[in-house]
Amino acid sequence: MYKKLIVYILLMLLLISTLSSCNKKRDEFKVAENVIDLYFMSSNDYSYVTEKYELQGFSLTSKIEEVLNQLIKGPKEVGNIALLSREVEITNILIENDIVKIVFASEYANKPQDEFIARTSILSSIGQIEGVSNVEFYIDDQPIKDINDKIVGTMHINNYIVSTGNLNEFKRNTNIKLYFANEKGTKLIQQVISADIPFSLPMEYTITELLIKGPISTGQYPTINPDTKINSIRTKNGVCYIDLSKEFLEDTSNISEEVAVYSLVNTLAELSNFNKIRIYIDGKSPEFYHDEVKINVLLERNLDVIEN
Repeated sequence: MYKKLIVYILLMLLLISTLSSCNKKRDEFKVAENVIDLYFMSSNDYSYVTEKYELQGFSLTSKIEEVLNQLIKGPKEVGNIALLSREVEITNILIENDIVKIVFASEYANKPQDEFIARTSILSSIGQIEGVSNVEFYIDDQPIKDINDKIVGTMHINNYIVSTGNLNEFKRNTNIKLYFANEKGTKLIQQVISADIPFSLPMEYTITELLIKGPISTGQYPTINPDTKINSIRTKNGVCYIDLSKEFLEDTSNISEEVAVYSLVNTLAELSNFNKIRIYIDGKSPEFYHDEVKINVLLERNLDVIEN
């Protein structure tokens, strides 16, 4: 009897140990199942990067809202950039006929030209949640539109989930207004070109690059030394801060100082997300461009220097 009792106790201990082990494995699997990648952008090379996040919610709508709030909150790692504006507000999440409808109170991207990469960040992040396959975005009660003002409609997750590092594959075709010099170098002439712009680069960076390269049409002349490099460019509170290399200060033959400076200022001012430009040279703030045009101040569009 005593031996049977010992055997019984040992069997019970073994059973408890086995159940405990199974529960532990199940919990580990549950944690792994609820860990997803949040998609942000690297400030180093403007590629997609991810950060691991463990979901806390239980319902599908709560998980989606949780992920959106984390994307709005922004990355934890230094050097990563949020693609959603901190001011964005989610007013509703609906699930109808296998379609997840997300309603925003306002634009969700930091800048209009960043809408596509912000949208892809959202879809790549929430697309890892079981039950999310088709998604629609709304601003108030209106379906979102792309950069060409066309309604985007229902988006299938498989068409949007991306791997890290491939942001340069996405480009948008858009018309760009650049300002170059006339033959005498005394006035600016507007040139409109169509270009494929990488979503990975800020629009202001790309149009400055194109301006530095010079005109593609006859009758217009370059205004900036082609050896000029863009050290950095950023926009904050309606001001574009651009830092150029010292070559910007070097002479461009037969071009007036005012034309050289305002070819850059007027070109950047064509963008809608700022109206003032501040120029730096290799991190410093020279007072004048060639002792003629004051540039250590906030500069605005100058219509007087444009040829009629």
